[in-house]
Amino acid sequence: MEKNNKTSIASLSNIITCSRIFLAPVFLFVVLSINHLPFDTLTSVYLIWGIFILIEITDFFDGFVARLLKQESELGRILDPFADSLARLTYFLAFMLLGIMPVWIFVVVLYRDLWIGFVRLLLSRRGITQGARMSGKIKAWVYAIAGVFGILTISAQYILNNSEAYDILYFLTQIVFYVVVAAAIWTFFDYTVKLVKKV
Repeated sequence: MEKNNKTSIASLSNIITCSRIFLAPVFLFVVLSINHLPFDTLTSVYLIWGIFILIEITDFFDGFVARLLKQESELGRILDPFADSLARLTYFLAFMLLGIMPVWIFVVVLYRDLWIGFVRLLLSRRGITQGARMSGKIKAWVYAIAGVFGILTISAQYILNNSEAYDILYFLTQIVFYVVVAAAIWTFFDYTVKLVKKV
């Protein structure tokens, strides 16, 4: 019974992880439909922030709950990075579609995530479950910060009447996006080296 609890997708930690998978498309829908929602603009912006914060909170709590309730499992170690990747790619897709994130930056992040997923698959076929490396954890923080700046830019676009303030925020956001590219490239090579050592 204890074994089933640790590996079941219905365990509390995995349910928290899966919530990110379901919240990600909701985030995308709200961001792209902000002018068509049955709320005023300010409420819609609050809703975007609420969904974003909820996604990021679940990213912390699923691992905490798994350790607390001893629900750590192979499934959880695979599901967690997938949910993280899906959520962050969804943020960046929304930013790209709104013209905030350059297309080439989104493509770099997308290709990086596809490659890391492939690396994890190759390692799993050898019976190795690749957990998050330090570079991956730093990358996660960089992506989350980029999410904050992206949403700040969206918020400013709909709320601020001061174009100069928006331009400054937009410029800072672009700098953060370049840091995202650096983190993506770093982790790409870090995980690739890990794969080469295991092959």
